[in-house]
Amino acid sequence: MKKQPRTYKIRYKRVFFAAAILFTGISFLYLLFHPVLLKASTIEVEINSEFKPEDQILFVLGDDKEVKIDGEVDTSKLGEYTLNYKFHQYQKEVKIKVQDTKAPSITTKNLKTDMIQDIEPASFIEKCEDATEVTYHFANQEDFSKPGRYEVQIIATDQGKNETKTSAILERCEDKQGPTIEHSDKRIEFKQGLLPDFLEDVSIKDDFDENPSLDTDTSQVNFDQPGDYTLIYIGRDRSGNETQKTRSLTILKNEELNQKIVYLTFDDGPSKNTERILKILDQYDVKATFFVTGNQPSYNDWLKVAHEKGHTIGLHTFTHDFASVYSSTDAYYDDLRKIQDMVKDIISEEVKLVRFPGGSSNTISKQYSPKIMTILTKSLQDKGYQYFDWNCDSGDASGNNIPADTLIQNATACQSQYINILMHDTAAKDTTVEALPKIIEHYKSEGYVFKAIEIDSFAPHHGVNN
Repeated sequence: MKKQPRTYKIRYKRVFFAAAILFTGISFLYLLFHPVLLKASTIEVEINSEFKPEDQILFVLGDDKEVKIDGEVDTSKLGEYTLNYKFHQYQKEVKIKVQDTKAPSITTKNLKTDMIQDIEPASFIEKCEDATEVTYHFANQEDFSKPGRYEVQIIATDQGKNETKTSAILERCEDKQGPTIEHSDKRIEFKQGLLPDFLEDVSIKDDFDENPSLDTDTSQVNFDQPGDYTLIYIGRDRSGNETQKTRSLTILKNEELNQKIVYLTFDDGPSKNTERILKILDQYDVKATFFVTGNQPSYNDWLKVAHEKGHTIGLHTFTHDFASVYSSTDAYYDDLRKIQDMVKDIISEEVKLVRFPGGSSNTISKQYSPKIMTILTKSLQDKGYQYFDWNCDSGDASGNNIPADTLIQNATACQSQYINILMHDTAAKDTTVEALPKIIEHYKSEGYVFKAIEIDSFAPHHGVNN
């Protein structure tokens, strides 16, 4: 009997064809009810890696642009997020797990310290690189209470619970060396009644203690008596070691110490009124200070006259343009150098007495450069200048032609041992000139003397608001 293999082949093909039809039908039915095919229902993403929700779609039974995805994933933070893929009536929820699977990369450093410092594992870490916050602990509980050399094992653990183990050397020493005190060669000189900052140019360092204490012993100084004295700096570290260093200081006689003094100050000049002001000052035999600008060069000769009569010339800025002067610290100092050079050409002296436009408390500077007054008030003094605000305001800056009686009332209402009166020297301040005699007469009757400002004169400083 003959074999019939062809029949088997036909049957096999029919079975295969039927299975293919069945699979296609099932797949079509599945896609009909699940028209959006995603990579997975839970997706793991490494922290700080790029993640695009649309890239998780494998197939869409239709236009993939019609798939809407609700939810957000922040790959910069560990956690589980939910995305909702919507296509017509169908929706599928997918969990996105942002995780950290990489252990910290650690570079350690050896530590040499005294017997006082608390030993923390983080003290041995020079550099740490990881995508999340890292904490440190010792692999074993160590006793570091005795001097010696220790090998310590440190474990760094990130928020993903990944760990890196590393080691370093600890050398514990008994500290018997005191801190080092250094200061400039500048001799301390000041007038009676004026207390300088004795620590201004002094530094202290210690081998182990990052914050050693520094005190001054002035028990050998009689601040009421002019003369030469010795100041003692005392530095101490946390181990109890002490260092002393002496420094010479001189107290100069202060003629103003027991006097009541008025400092008449005139801003914004010179002007056509400078000559009138000088005549009144001569008439009453009093001295004053002019904080000048470069805006009226045709009147600059009066600055030389004022200087020769014993009045002080101070610096107010060359332009008095707030937007320019306070645009930056560089702009301020560029302007200051211009007015300083102008004054030096006129009186042959380098002046370092300054008044800020608007005073150190002005807030308008904040419009142009936040925090600039905080910076300038410190840096100006660091450069050897002194700035002078005022503690008595005539009010003539509030407008032009303010009644003289109002200015007199304002300017004579102040009571202090040292009074610095703000007035202005411009063409629009005629009433200031008219008020000046009465202001002088009032304070003379109260026993005040009138002096021009010097670099170490009483310097009222406002609270800085920018």
